[in-house]
Amino acid sequence: MRDTPVAGNARVKTGTVSDARGLAGRLQSAGGSTVLFAILINHPRAGLATGLIDRLTERLQAGLTQRR
Repeated sequence: MRDTPVAGNARVKTGTVSDARGLAGRLQSAGGSTVLFAILINHPRAGLATGLIDRLTERLQAGLTQRR
C-alpha cells in the first residue's frame, strides 16, 4: 500500500497463521478522522486474500475522507 492514500495515514500490523490472514490498526483521513479496525480472513485459501485486505483498507480510508 506504499503508493496509495493509505501510505502515511495508517499504523497497522499484519498477522498470518495456518489458513488465516489478518490486518489490524489505525487509519487517519485527510480530514483528521481516526478509526481503529481489524480484518480477519479465516479460510484454507486465505493466502490469496492479501489483495482483498489491501483494497478493503483503501476503501475504509477513502470512506473516512469522504465523510463529514
